[in-house]
Amino acid sequence: MIPDLSPIFSRYEKLRAEADNIFKQMSQNFPDCVTCAKGCSDCCHALFDLSLVEAMYINRAFKAAFDYGAQRSEILTRAAATDRSATRRRGIPGKAPKGRPPRDVPAPYSP
Repeated sequence: MIPDLSPIFSRYEKLRAEADNIFKQMSQNFPDCVTCAKGCSDCCHALFDLSLVEAMYINRAFKAAFDYGAQRSEILTRAAATDRSATRRRGIPGKAPKGRPPRDVPAPYSP
């Protein structure tokens, strides 16, 4: 039986909201250092580690959003292929080549 993780997820959501607020404050206080803008997706092309609670939270949301149909299967197949590709690559996946802007992130990490 899977335990009820709602209390843990609730605490995670509060922590996430606090982190978002801190980021917003930093963006306002130090605009030269935080250069995100509408349409920016640099962070979307980098690979990040996830904590266990983040992975479980995402898994719960994924299962709620996608049933066991073709769409879910396609997403999992694409994710597995990307993971295999990242494993084979040398260097740091999701990073643009040295001296190049973030938009130059090599495939398959760019949209």
